[in-house]
Amino acid sequence: FLSAGLHESEPRNALAGCLADHDVATSCIEPVLFVVVLVVVVALLVARVLPRRARSAASTSPRARALAQRIDGLVAAAPRLADLRGRIVVTDDADVAIGTEGLLAPRVVVGVDFGADLSDEMLVAALGHERVHVRAFDPLRYLLLEVALALNPVGGRMLRPHAARWRAAREIACDRTAVVAGAAPLALADAIVRAARPQRGLVVALGTPETATLRLRVDLLLAFVEQRPLRRRAEDGVALSSFVLVLLAATLWMPHRDGATALATVHEGVEQVMHWLVLEQGDRPSHDAHPLHS
Repeated sequence: FLSAGLHESEPRNALAGCLADHDVATSCIEPVLFVVVLVVVVALLVARVLPRRARSAASTSPRARALAQRIDGLVAAAPRLADLRGRIVVTDDADVAIGTEGLLAPRVVVGVDFGADLSDEMLVAALGHERVHVRAFDPLRYLLLEVALALNPVGGRMLRPHAARWRAAREIACDRTAVVAGAAPLALADAIVRAARPQRGLVVALGTPETATLRLRVDLLLAFVEQRPLRRRAEDGVALSSFVLVLLAATLWMPHRDGATALATVHEGVEQVMHWLVLEQGDRPSHDAHPLHS
């Protein structure tokens, strides 16, 4: 829609692209109005899903400082957690257990009440799970998913259950990757059960309030005790990189053409409907003036 509106607003096509009759033949306001309305509607839909919680600040209480020093020691002793150095914040917020926040610079937030009750093995396992979220920019991915669902309310209502299942599968994948990297399955399962409560403002959190998902994650971790999962090639990013290269090559190989015929047709149809409803009340404008019909 935005592309079609901009296409119709080009200086050399502005007059010829207008379907409705105008008293003033020096400008065409319909494409501009179409774009403005579209931008406003999209902005309102996106604003509903934007995170409203400010980034957590490190607490300075004695308990928070003690937990932060303990975590720094555990991270320093575990090479697999090297990615989290300088990316862990300890907070006194009672509503936070452990999770990942931040879109472009994700970091891990650990609640004092939660972290102080965990053993070192459990805390290292939980941090290993969150490390996978940090490396994959999962807060940004989750936000883009919510934006996509919000932009199409009708389709979003039908796809929301599938999105919930994708989130559950994503948490299971992070559990598996953490175990492959060396996390203890039983310790991670214990940490997940302790964190199984809603966490205010944290979209990406270790625990989950859904009982079925929680049970499935724990069952899989118990199975990992019997047979540890093996590393997959896809976890090294090879599959994703190959897909991006193939997609780029296909995009460059496909033939290109000028104009935006499909989008302009949609724009033209919307303009016709608005003209019929608001201005002429049934008298549809002619198509002869539109350059795309020549």
